[in-house]
Amino acid sequence: MQSFILGGSGEEAAALIEPDGLDTGRRLQIYRNHFQLSLREALAAVYPVVCQIVDPSFFAWLAHEYVSKHPPRDPRLCAFGDQLPEFIDRFPPCGELPYLSDLARLEWALHTALHAPDERALSPEVLATVSEADPFRLELRFHPSVRYIRSGVRIDAIWLAHQDQAPPGELNLSERPVHLEVRCVGNEVGFREIARGPFVFRSALQAAATLGLAAEGALSIEPEMDVQEAVEAVFTEGLVTAVVP
Repeated sequence: MQSFILGGSGEEAAALIEPDGLDTGRRLQIYRNHFQLSLREALAAVYPVVCQIVDPSFFAWLAHEYVSKHPPRDPRLCAFGDQLPEFIDRFPPCGELPYLSDLARLEWALHTALHAPDERALSPEVLATVSEADPFRLELRFHPSVRYIRSGVRIDAIWLAHQDQAPPGELNLSERPVHLEVRCVGNEVGFREIARGPFVFRSALQAAATLGLAAEGALSIEPEMDVQEAVEAVFTEGLVTAVVP
């Protein structure tokens, strides 16, 4: 059945259908069209800015090609579309928009952050209760909604310019690196730009690096960064939900 839905022959699928007066081939075609349309609409809902930029007809084609090569692996519709940014990287017709895949990564991060489970943040005082003699061997677990996105183009400005409340004006597409922190607070999901040093530090911690390794990586590119302040900041901003010795 899955093979037919994705464009294959309907012979095997037809054998599974009990006749009810309507042509079996027609019934299967209706089902396939409805299924593929629902997936394309789901992708457009997750990637609305990408859809606006390339226009709906192009996005429908892009989504059709994606669905045929990356069928759903999870019964939850909200989990569908995770590989679209990488697919865009490999899709030649998108080559004239080199920032498009990073923009898609931002939109996927916002989508998954919104659906992430909530966990209670810890206060900085919890560090004093940890028995580990060397604090730099600790791992800090971040809130499940936290994401880190880096791009060589101002994808934040592009995203904001395509929101309904965006003020009119010239779009700044300067090719400078942008480092974004995505998170959900309550029922509100958003992002902000952070400096490169804290970005390296925080993204390393989120990837389960120890405090020592995360600090080493950040200091290698921003030697003046105050590590103690950086550690305190991830607590005071409510990012940390667990400390692992």
